[in-house]
Amino acid sequence: MIPEAIHKRIARMAVILLGAIIIGVIYALASHDRILLLLTLSLAVAGGLKTLFLVRAVRKREYVTMEGSLLSVRRNRVRKCQLLVIADDAGKETEISVKGRTALAVGKRYRLYLSPVNSLTGQIPQEAGFLGAGRTLLGYEEIS
Repeated sequence: MIPEAIHKRIARMAVILLGAIIIGVIYALASHDRILLLLTLSLAVAGGLKTLFLVRAVRKREYVTMEGSLLSVRRNRVRKCQLLVIADDAGKETEISVKGRTALAVGKRYRLYLSPVNSLTGQIPQEAGFLGAGRTLLGYEEIS
């Protein structure tokens, strides 16, 4: 079973990839540009592999689920990451550095689906904060 939040991300990735491939192939064929066609085909291969690896990892349940109330969000514009502070039901606060930007609202409860390891080093991020390695946010859903 793939959680709905992750399923939406996979579907968005596939739709965007398919749209880019269709536009690239049509434009390459119309302009008789072989280089653009090869670039579009390489985009198709790379995007397809990325989607396939994500689906495989999710089916093996290689992700971490966190639930709690979002206490604060600090954005680092230079590194394109966010530092989330989440309090669980027991009141324990956890800082998580997340790659990218999301529209999470402070004060609401969320279930976050995170990658367990850093995709570049293959290790679990040890250091929170702006200098630590960020995790990939695979999806999130608001819970009540």
